[in-house]
Amino acid sequence: SGHTKVLQKLACRVCSKVLGIGSAERSWKKFKGNMSAERSKLSPKKAKMQATIASIHAAENNDQDRAKRMRAGVLWDDEDFATLHLDPHCLPLDCAHGDEVVQRTTQVFRGWLEDWEQESVGPKGCPIFERRILKKYGGLNFVDPVEGKVFSVHQDRTSFQKKKGANSYEMFCILDDFDDIVDDDNQEDKWEEWFRDVAIEEIAEYYNKHKELGVVVYKDGEINESDVDEEGKEDDGSVVDDM
Repeated sequence: SGHTKVLQKLACRVCSKVLGIGSAERSWKKFKGNMSAERSKLSPKKAKMQATIASIHAAENNDQDRAKRMRAGVLWDDEDFATLHLDPHCLPLDCAHGDEVVQRTTQVFRGWLEDWEQESVGPKGCPIFERRILKKYGGLNFVDPVEGKVFSVHQDRTSFQKKKGANSYEMFCILDDFDDIVDDDNQEDKWEEWFRDVAIEEIAEYYNKHKELGVVVYKDGEINESDVDEEGKEDDGSVVDDM
């Protein structure tokens, strides 16, 4: 399963094998030439080997040609993106369609602990799982109901809580004047660790009050979980690595 929306589509189109029969036809043409009357004494194994080498050589020539075009800046143009159906994702906001503008400027927040968030994590953690936590919560704001402070969830850091059989990534929350360069011990009054099951309600409340910020909050049951695609097919769920 992919962890991005646009780049995974681009990667599939760019990195996938060509589905045409041209490569196969060239290989069989070379193999047929190796089995001609002039080379009738060539064993099938050697004929197959030479056909394989010829195919690899053709692929390497193609790679070199692509590298030359890339250096010349002519590898991709607007027509390529139109052919790949990636135009809507690449156009500037002032040129994009209305639905695309809304989609690119609106963040969906699922205001409950999703099933994938409650999976167990090994004692060494899992960077993919951590990245998913940051993707969901990173950069969001909420108000401390006790002290009234406005916290932001750090976009690049989490708090890894080790507990036998229940390791978890929690949120590293900061105030506006927090400085990433300064040691945490020298600014203890500017950050706090919050558990997701506590902060999630505060985040939902904050953005329900500030709808102009472009974050739409959904309750459990109003929208699919983030590991279910638009067709309702679940991802493989293999984001947690018990190292």
